[in-house]
This record gives sequence, structure tokens and C-alpha cells, in this order.
Amino acid sequence: MSAPKTHAPFTEDEMLDLAARAIGKIDARGKRGIEQLTNDEIEAMALTLVCLGMLPIPKNET
Repeated sequence: MSAPKTHAPFTEDEMLDLAARAIGKIDARGKRGIEQLTNDEIEAMALTLVCLGMLPIPKNET
């Protein structure tokens, strides 16, 4: 059995590009755009929010 495949971390430019592409899909297609996001685009959007200072709220907190 082989180890799980991982990809190299995003560079800042790659992260911002992926996040912007995700926003573009959502802006152009609404809910249908959300369905078309890649995992990398979702991860990039989340990382961008963290870089902008948003703090995560643990799952068990409301």
C-alpha cells in the first residue's frame, strides 16, 4: 500500500488565483457555481480568509 498523495502547498499567488477563480464561478453562476468548485479552490478561499485575519470557529461552538 502506498502513502497518500499530497500536493505541494500553494504559493501566495496560486492561492489568490484559485480563490479568485472560485469567486468568479460563484459570481457568474450562483449556486450552480458552488457545485463546480474544486477542492483546491475551496481550500484556497478558506486560506485566503485566514490570511485576512478571520479566525476559525471550532465545530462545537455556535
